[in-house]
Amino acid sequence: MRTGINMVKGIEHQRDKDNVTKALHDVWGVREVEVHLSNGEVAVSYDENATSLVDITQAILDAGYQVVKTDGTLNEDKVN
Repeated sequence: MRTGINMVKGIEHQRDKDNVTKALHDVWGVREVEVHLSNGEVAVSYDENATSLVDITQAILDAGYQVVKTDGTLNEDKVN
């Protein structure tokens, strides 16, 4: 089991939190999701044998949100 943390732009309201949480729980292998409205941080515990951070990032993008990369730029494109 691994935990990955993403910074997500656009999470401002409870409905955003609910949307991201649902999108991530739909990813096979995701076990637990914690979304923090105060700073846009999303912590995901997942089975690394079933999914990856790429899949998790893609689910966030597909839900209509932007993922902040480690260099501070936004990941707005589909992951290949």
